[in-house]
Amino acid sequence: MKFKRFAAALTAMVMAAAPLGGCSDMSKTEESSRKEASDSAAEKADTAEFPFEVEDHQIEVGGKKYQVFDREIRFNYADVPYEEWLSYKSPFDEYVPLLLNYDDGIEDPDIYDLETTAAYAIRYAYENGIEEIEFPVEFGDMTMAGGWEFAGLCFPNVPLAAENCNYELTDEGYYRIHLAESVLKAASHNDEVIAAAKEVIESMPEDCDTDAEKAYFLYDWVCRNIAYDEFHAENTGAVNNEPQSLYGALVKKRAVCDGIACAVQLLFNMAGIECGKVDALPLSSEEDGHVWNYAYIDDEVWDFDATWDIYRFYESDDDEITDYDFDGLYEWFGTSRTEKSTMFNINDSCLWTAAPTTDAYTEKSPANVIFDYVMHTDPDTYDLTTYHNGEKVENLSLDDLKKELEENGRITLGYDNNMMLLADFAYIETAEPMFEGIENDELIQNLDVYSNFMILAK
Repeated sequence: MKFKRFAAALTAMVMAAAPLGGCSDMSKTEESSRKEASDSAAEKADTAEFPFEVEDHQIEVGGKKYQVFDREIRFNYADVPYEEWLSYKSPFDEYVPLLLNYDDGIEDPDIYDLETTAAYAIRYAYENGIEEIEFPVEFGDMTMAGGWEFAGLCFPNVPLAAENCNYELTDEGYYRIHLAESVLKAASHNDEVIAAAKEVIESMPEDCDTDAEKAYFLYDWVCRNIAYDEFHAENTGAVNNEPQSLYGALVKKRAVCDGIACAVQLLFNMAGIECGKVDALPLSSEEDGHVWNYAYIDDEVWDFDATWDIYRFYESDDDEITDYDFDGLYEWFGTSRTEKSTMFNINDSCLWTAAPTTDAYTEKSPANVIFDYVMHTDPDTYDLTTYHNGEKVENLSLDDLKKELEENGRITLGYDNNMMLLADFAYIETAEPMFEGIENDELIQNLDVYSNFMILAK
């Protein structure tokens, strides 16, 4: 936008945006108890001496090679050969590709490490209602932790919150993990979940031609049809895992961030858009972690957080829903991950699978579906490129904005640089009035320097 810049006004114009709430998958007491139990098991493993062979090796199952140990992983106290459960076909495999094929620098991408093997074991147990998994101590607690993380990130039917289960080290040299009833509560509804997801996909209009348009339709469906389950997040998370699951999101239509991200992952992938989950840790013990999504849109990677765009809430255990005002703008559809870097720490193991997002808007950015105008600032030259309907616009002026306001009554402008956002805000506010009898600052309906957008309305 070819507005004159008033840099001196920037400091005075900075307006802090109030952060939206994340989600809580377990109480601080539960989290502390789990950590103490896990630390105790790890300490016991470090000090114990078990007469077991600890060298890992590969086995081949279905044309893929997995790192394993000689001793089997046990399910409900019984040895089950690796070949048997590694050949298990999940009903979700048809729709969601395994996202662990991080093959950079790996000659054979079909060789999976110990963490991937552990992830398959966890998914197998979860989807088959198995309450007890026992990993040979050779796997180590760090491998199990990575396995939980990868399972939750890559398999849409495995909530990341499932890793909150306690585990203990047995005298036989196994890490025993108990999948409580609360964790398995929603794991037996695969057919219902897939049928519900297919119904959403089949309702997609034929004119959704691009990945960005498909993503917007599905994201909009999630935000309009799933309510954030604030009641269960705060009161019954330990005994009711449904809000953290696909079943809670797509069938019950009430979920927290984990289940919402699972739903976005499945729906996007069913529509042919590669999508995974991002798991983030809180910056302090007083805050909650969070889960959202990333997806490839025309070879660009962007983040999507439907939880923070949902405007319907369950605040009790009944069917009453609270609706909040919604202006039709999804702030967290196709954003840069750096916009949340001041609020969360991305899990280290998550970084292996959650691709980095694109930092600058382009003509392919999903922001073009959300905003009337997308403003991209070159990070080196600070030259501004404006996109409208995915095409470049030359010399956008106040007269152009006036004309569009007269026709549509509202304009949304998205920026990838908040300095330019504030500069444009300062200029619009101090420029000659576009309309007689109306000061320009009265046209500025909303300014959000955290999400980098501005709304003008007449």
